[in-house]
Amino acid sequence: MSNHETEVGSNTVSNDNLTVHVTKKPHCQIKFDITVKPEAVEAAYQKALKAFNKQVNVPGFRKGKAPVQFIAEKYASSIQTECVDIVLQTGFNEALQLTHIHPLKDGQIKRPIVHECSREKGAHFILEFEARPTIPAIQPEELHLSKIESAQITDDERQNALQQVLLQFTTYEPIEDRATQEGDFVDLDVTILEETPRQIISNQRTQVNQSGLPVWMKAKVIGLKAGESAEGETEQNPQAPNPDFQPVPFRVTVNAIWQGKSPAVDDELAKKVGLQTVDELHKKIDERLEQEIQDDVYKQQIHQLENQLVEKYPIDLPHSYIDANKQARLDDYLKQLEERQQGDQAHENYGEIEKMIEESTIRSLQLFFLLRRVAADSQLEPTDEEISQELAKQIALIPSGRSQIDIYSDKQKLREQLYNLALDRKIKQFLLDRATWA
Repeated sequence: MSNHETEVGSNTVSNDNLTVHVTKKPHCQIKFDITVKPEAVEAAYQKALKAFNKQVNVPGFRKGKAPVQFIAEKYASSIQTECVDIVLQTGFNEALQLTHIHPLKDGQIKRPIVHECSREKGAHFILEFEARPTIPAIQPEELHLSKIESAQITDDERQNALQQVLLQFTTYEPIEDRATQEGDFVDLDVTILEETPRQIISNQRTQVNQSGLPVWMKAKVIGLKAGESAEGETEQNPQAPNPDFQPVPFRVTVNAIWQGKSPAVDDELAKKVGLQTVDELHKKIDERLEQEIQDDVYKQQIHQLENQLVEKYPIDLPHSYIDANKQARLDDYLKQLEERQQGDQAHENYGEIEKMIEESTIRSLQLFFLLRRVAADSQLEPTDEEISQELAKQIALIPSGRSQIDIYSDKQKLREQLYNLALDRKIKQFLLDRATWA
């Protein structure tokens, strides 16, 4: 059953005062069809009458001491209105207790439809509202995950990592008397040739080699002089083919060509990065690459885990939750497109973008509620040490733009962000440790 599906059912419950026919609709919409017995309406009427008797001033009588019949006749309409309000509120509260259904705070509530409310016939009215979602209990052993083998570090990966270190200390001299060659450094502009051309890279320096440029772009750059451009179409990566790939026309412009001079790979280079020997540098590179491999394995495990959770434990979510969260995500996404000068694309594909954001919102909300249910059932809570570790992780991710915290927020908000991230990490690890692996 998908996120968008839910069981639609009905049942009837009753007590001495009323009968409630409950209809459950998709997106946590609840309909109460309530029938109240005449005796309960009579009690509500007497309560309303007594309240009015205490409130009104009748000449010749102290408050609350005027003849009941006089009050009942003189204020009949107002008393009846108050009686209906009491019946509605009392009936609704008793129906909630009987059904164990909880209204959603700030959820949508339709205006009551009152078909009948009299002392002789009793009352009949309908109330429709959004309820809190029902979150199923998770059985970790029901999560069937596939083991993922760790990749081995390759010599190319070691060389590329070392090259990144060297680039930090590389010096450059301009080349003005020839065209671009393999191994040069170039400052590039790249523009996507849509109906309205869109620049996606501006004056970015990169090396003309296998790790610096994709093969199809490198072929266009080689042979260009500073100030020259070439056009072509993107090509997909043959090592990771995508059946949905569509080539995109582009223009690449070489703004400048540079000869890079890198330092020698020796103890002096190691000292520049805070180490003592070149052997320590190679060891540190291997440790970083190994950590990246383990991080990738963990991400794949988490992806499996999340897929299993949303597939095995669907949740019917109220529209109020979906709409509020979707709009915030949609606004943020459209703002990012505008900043990347892709506003026209957003306008043309608004329907697809909105659908994508809604699906992402539903998935995120479902995971949030499921993980919090696990935390509540298993009494999971991050320690101060785990929160501190999360801070270190998030700070390390800031340079890559992948950090999930706002370091400029106030102290309390920052701690809430770190607490939630540390809690999510703890819950997921708890589930991974108890899942069934094959």
